[in-house]
Amino acid sequence: ITSAATQKKKKVWVEAVTREREHPTAMTTTATMAATSSILILAILAGSLLPSGAQFADPPPPSNETMPDSITVVDVGNDTTAVPEEPVAEMEGGYNQGVEDCIYADSPLSRRQVIADGYPTLWAAAQASGLTDAPENISQKLTLFAPTDEAFSKFFEENGLSPEEVLANQPLVLEVLTYHAVPAVKDFESLASEPQDLPTLKEGSMLTIGTNGTVVGEASNATIAKGNIWSCNAVIHEIDTVLLPQSAVDALTGGAP
Repeated sequence: ITSAATQKKKKVWVEAVTREREHPTAMTTTATMAATSSILILAILAGSLLPSGAQFADPPPPSNETMPDSITVVDVGNDTTAVPEEPVAEMEGGYNQGVEDCIYADSPLSRRQVIADGYPTLWAAAQASGLTDAPENISQKLTLFAPTDEAFSKFFEENGLSPEEVLANQPLVLEVLTYHAVPAVKDFESLASEPQDLPTLKEGSMLTIGTNGTVVGEASNATIAKGNIWSCNAVIHEIDTVLLPQSAVDALTGGAP
């Protein structure tokens, strides 16, 4: 049996909790901001804490959020790819390029989260390159060609190198990764519509896209295995081979033909 005094205490406690939820105190807000700042600092420093030949930082744990039912990623070989149903209001040029809104409202995960969750070796390379040191720019919408872990394993084996040796070479990793990024949103349908040359974030370098899902680089070719993996600020196409610019091959071979 609950006494009247106990009931009164419970009522006061419930009212206090309700007030705290609706109007957080300065102490609660300050604590939350401090915790958030600590997380941001750790995230920004993650890319600089990868010593040469040592253990690489683990990617963030997979997000609990999943791709919505309206977006289903399937193998390109089945001739069906994921197409979101309802886009956010399009800006001039399309895909909300240049503004903080996501490409599609139902794809809220950033490109870094998608890469960290699904492509561990690519995420380690991004950290080693220094690309994750700065805060992510949501307004810059990209197309990313993402090599699988198997693609990276093939690259290491073909070049007689260990992952530690490659990831310790920051300039090389940066050249290779920027060669996989296009500064525009190109879904699989637009890529398959006609052969086209696309400029990459590696200055002066292009990728040639074929209508059969091939991606032709300066020194290696790949095939798109999965298309239209949407994130907030990029569309990601999974590929089966690491794309290499000629400068990366020259660096690996010492300039030998």
